[in-house]
Amino acid sequence: MRVPTTQGRSVQVQGEPGNRFRYAEGRDFMGRALQEGGQALGQAARDWDAIEATYDEADALRIANEFSTYERERLKTGENAYLTTQGFNAGEGREVAVKDLETASENLLKGARSKRARDMAQRALIGKIDTAHTTIANHAVSQMRVARTEQRQAQMSTALTDAVDARGTDQFVVNLSVAQMALEQMAADMGWSPEKLAEESEAMISGVHGQVVLAIDSEDGEPTAALEYLDANKDMIGPELEAKLRNGLAPRVDSAWADNIVRAGELVQYLPGGATPEGGDAPAVVAGARGGVATELAGAGYSAAVIAGFLGNFEVEGGYGGALGDNGTASGIAQWRHDRRENFRRQFGKEPHQATHAEQAKFVVWEMNNPGAAGMTVAQRDAILAARTPEEAAELIDRHYERSSGAHRARRAEHARSFFTGDAGTPGIPADPRLSTASMRSAVDAYVAANPGISEARKQALYAAADRAVADGRAERAQAEADVDRRVTAWLVQNTPGADDLTSMGQIPAAVLEGASPNLIASLQQRVQTANLRIQAREDAEAAARVEAVERRALVELESMSDDELLATDLNAYVGRADPVVLARKVRKQKQLQSSPGSVVSADKVVTATNLAAEILGLERDKDGEEWARLRGAIEAELMEIPTDRLDKETIRSIAVEQTQKVRLPGTGVFRDDRVYRYELEPGQRYARTGDAIPAGARAYLDRNFPNVSDAKKFEIFERARARSLEWTFK
Repeated sequence: MRVPTTQGRSVQVQGEPGNRFRYAEGRDFMGRALQEGGQALGQAARDWDAIEATYDEADALRIANEFSTYERERLKTGENAYLTTQGFNAGEGREVAVKDLETASENLLKGARSKRARDMAQRALIGKIDTAHTTIANHAVSQMRVARTEQRQAQMSTALTDAVDARGTDQFVVNLSVAQMALEQMAADMGWSPEKLAEESEAMISGVHGQVVLAIDSEDGEPTAALEYLDANKDMIGPELEAKLRNGLAPRVDSAWADNIVRAGELVQYLPGGATPEGGDAPAVVAGARGGVATELAGAGYSAAVIAGFLGNFEVEGGYGGALGDNGTASGIAQWRHDRRENFRRQFGKEPHQATHAEQAKFVVWEMNNPGAAGMTVAQRDAILAARTPEEAAELIDRHYERSSGAHRARRAEHARSFFTGDAGTPGIPADPRLSTASMRSAVDAYVAANPGISEARKQALYAAADRAVADGRAERAQAEADVDRRVTAWLVQNTPGADDLTSMGQIPAAVLEGASPNLIASLQQRVQTANLRIQAREDAEAAARVEAVERRALVELESMSDDELLATDLNAYVGRADPVVLARKVRKQKQLQSSPGSVVSADKVVTATNLAAEILGLERDKDGEEWARLRGAIEAELMEIPTDRLDKETIRSIAVEQTQKVRLPGTGVFRDDRVYRYELEPGQRYARTGDAIPAGARAYLDRNFPNVSDAKKFEIFERARARSLEWTFK
């Protein structure tokens, strides 16, 4: 084998004669080994290239994965992910998102381990970037469309609202046109068909007219005008919406008509007794006269018996025809003369017989509030108001208010009895036909009979309106009476704190008593009588003892009642028997239980507190009934002044413990060693604390170790410690 001489080979070469360019045939010592070594090196190179290719593929995959992670965060999951942007913001952020993805791609490719890896990764990223571009573009387009749609809808809503506000003017059509333009623009943006646009336009016009109907209805509070608009524009309103509006408005037409009838006072003349509208301007006539006078007197708080007494006297005295009497010297239903007639003229600017019966009745009330102007004493006035029967009231009115010869006194009493209904109405509400459901419904029947053509539906609407008027009237009267009760009570507490301080109704200013209910007047009159009886009884030891015994029994009875028993009890039966202060508290609680049970402390909580205080004092209910009742009354009086939502266990215990504290009555002389328990105090008595249920040493220990604990809790700790005979409790 001939081979050229090559560097690195060890061969022998022999030249041939005459041919210097031909090698001599040599001996080959390493050829086969070299051939095999070269083959091995070539395979190694190929293996290494395969390994490099694998690393390049892995690097390209890494780049693609890192790009996918960045893309997901930039478009979907990141804090400022592009696909979460809305409206016009999506359009504004489109280029930034695309740029961010391209920049991320470029930065990742720069970090490739080789050109081959970079080329492989670039081919993978081109598809991903194209897909991301499409996603970004689609999101931007959809969000821009949504934003434009919202703009159009906002323009429409504003224009339609302005149209409703401008109803009845030329601006209504202008605003409706603006809304129509916005709708057409939105249709163009969304690619609606002409049919779809026409359908939406019809719905919009129907809706705005429907809103106008509702606006008119809410504006005047009654449906007539709204129905008129609906009738005039029914062609513009869809059938379903029209039916819905009519179903809501039509039933209220009769109700509105009925409410107007009742508010206008058209039923009043048909009430039992023929009451005329209160405060009317027509001259006094026979029809409705008695009812009109009765209504005014009831409004002033007079009892049914007293009202009947006045009506009976006026029937005989001046009648209800408005004529002059005694050759023109006497005028009006009470036949006022001289100074009293002049007082009437000064107040009303007319003669009594020229005034309405309501005005004449108002003057009666004024004279009763100013008894001196009527020639009466306060005691005489109080006696009239305290009358229990119509006959008694008629006699006292004739004797003190009318001051007739007395020749027709029996006739006055007979007429008074005939006018007396005996019905005091709902507790706390005087007999007033306007506050009686039965009376108002009877007036509806009479009104319907006098006005032919009223349908059954309207008659039922009148019944409902009358019932509402009665309920509203009773609520107003009850609230007014409650306000007067509070005003009178406050005056009494300040000016007549003692049980015997009120000896005449004249002590209470007329302004304070104005609007007082018959029940309140009766209770005050009874308090006056009881006070006078007390004063007289104290002059007679035997009588005083009887009064005290009766009061003790009444006290125990009243303080032993549960809430249900109190509600079922006629407290008028205790007038004159029980201490007025105790009775007033029970009357107040009864009213609160009737009107709002949850607003007053329950009897169970009062008894719980009383039993706790009784245990401290060593009282037994069965053995010391009177003392237990006095203790219960004092605790109930305090608990009633605290809102029920604040009456937790701790507060109740505190009040119970407080009532067991000993106090001193300055300047009262020796009375139980000048020391008395809180619950034994009389109204108006002042005291200074002199004792503590906890010994001084134990109190100091508790104050030091339990600084933020209430007195009631400290007392509980003291009791438990004393039961265990702990040393500090005896200090």
